[in-house]
Amino acid sequence: MFTKLPPISGAQQRGAVYHFNIPIPAQLRHSYDGKAAFRGTMKTADPKEAERKVRAQRTIFDQQLADKARNEDRARLAELLTEDQKAKLDSIGGADALKAHIAELRNIVAFMTGTIDDDGDEEIDEWERIHRRAQERSDAAFRDDMLAETRRVKRIAATLEEEVPDPPKGVDEGVVSFHDVAEKFMTARSYTVHNREKVLYTLRRWTELHGDIPIEKIERRHLNEFDEALKELPPALGEHRKLSFRKSVAKGKREGAVPISDKSRATYLMHMKSLTGFALDKLGVISTDPFVGYTTDKTKQKASDTKKAKRVPFSPAQVRQILDHAKTFDASTMDHWMPLLAAFTGARQEELAQLTVDDVVLIGNHWCIRITDMDPDQKVKNLHSLRTLPIPPALVDAGFLDYAQRRRQAGAKMLWQETFTDKRKKTRLQDVRSDRRGRFATNYGHRFRDKVRKPLGLTDDGMTFHSFRHTWADAARRAKLDPEIRRMIAGRLEDADPVEADYGGDDLLAEKLEALKAVAPFVAN
Repeated sequence: MFTKLPPISGAQQRGAVYHFNIPIPAQLRHSYDGKAAFRGTMKTADPKEAERKVRAQRTIFDQQLADKARNEDRARLAELLTEDQKAKLDSIGGADALKAHIAELRNIVAFMTGTIDDDGDEEIDEWERIHRRAQERSDAAFRDDMLAETRRVKRIAATLEEEVPDPPKGVDEGVVSFHDVAEKFMTARSYTVHNREKVLYTLRRWTELHGDIPIEKIERRHLNEFDEALKELPPALGEHRKLSFRKSVAKGKREGAVPISDKSRATYLMHMKSLTGFALDKLGVISTDPFVGYTTDKTKQKASDTKKAKRVPFSPAQVRQILDHAKTFDASTMDHWMPLLAAFTGARQEELAQLTVDDVVLIGNHWCIRITDMDPDQKVKNLHSLRTLPIPPALVDAGFLDYAQRRRQAGAKMLWQETFTDKRKKTRLQDVRSDRRGRFATNYGHRFRDKVRKPLGLTDDGMTFHSFRHTWADAARRAKLDPEIRRMIAGRLEDADPVEADYGGDDLLAEKLEALKAVAPFVAN
């Protein structure tokens, strides 16, 4: 009989010694042959030594998870690099070699910095003096090449969000580019990951077209040329996102692809104009803003192409199809509830996906859903998106309040759960999580496409989850809803006066509830 050892979390006794028994994080199990637990002998009966070994192994798991997340981030961010930058990154040995490569370049520059002082040396003849001056000019040119190379590699590191130490004291790495301005601009604006990547993607397209022009050499014509070229650029979908600017345009022309919308083009231009404005007003690295006052024109498109590019509403019959189909999903998941909420409130997909349990609130006699950004993980599109919506009868009748109460009793923070399938094909429920860009609806959006729209044949161009919002807006018009109430429910400015729209509280709950009841018959049939 072996002596019973003190229990240790993450360990179990086998024979006279401790053995590991630590759950392996689901994301890492493929690296451990699909095993669910890490096991093996510790070769010790000492409880303190067993605890130390368990902590060490858990630290290894934490580091492996961090490395996996970092590699996934790098792979995503690498799509924001130009083809030349990707080739440069490969040539120096990948992202892990960036810091060492920059340090090596800086050492070369530091060694080459300085001038030859031979004015007081009377022993040097004129030919030797000429030779030394020529060598000095050659060294200076080489040093400038190394500085330019350092700047190029630093921009790759900035895109991949790799921290790079400041240059050695006394070394000026010179020339300010759009990328340098962008880093300071995005930091000053506290941009989210998603908005950062949008700006960096714009800069990637700009650089592919114009090269990495120093900002002091930027002219108005550069923005106009960018504007004109964007009129032929296809949307950043699939392979087009990976192709260079010119290759994407060429592929789009071969395949007859519809170019990006005027709205998307305006976003690219807005990014560039914001950067020059920041460079002038905040950084002072340029004396005038070459892009100030630049306006663009709208491209002429065929009516059929314009219609194809827009999102289209679901018909009431299609909404009924979707809602009936959603009932087949587990009533403990967002897949069951999201279409119902979107259909009868007109709320945006991300507004609903990021709801917390505390956002289902009782105000007076009305149970409501609160669309807010009060939680640090929540975001709304703009000021007008902040609103409180009475819960429509269709949701109450379907048991939504009971679901919310169960989540509250379970001590959950997020309102929604979703199914998760691990590497061993086992499915379980987990609280909805945000992706790397801070979005909660990403995985659900894919499931809505693959498990709802496709099986029901709702695959027309422009049909997405957002189509519910257009459906609700059409239903509100058919119900002859007061435009002001319609605006307050939808959380959009629409045709309201922007100054007047900022006045008044977010109450009128009884009026909103009556409006939602009036719209409901026109939503689905």
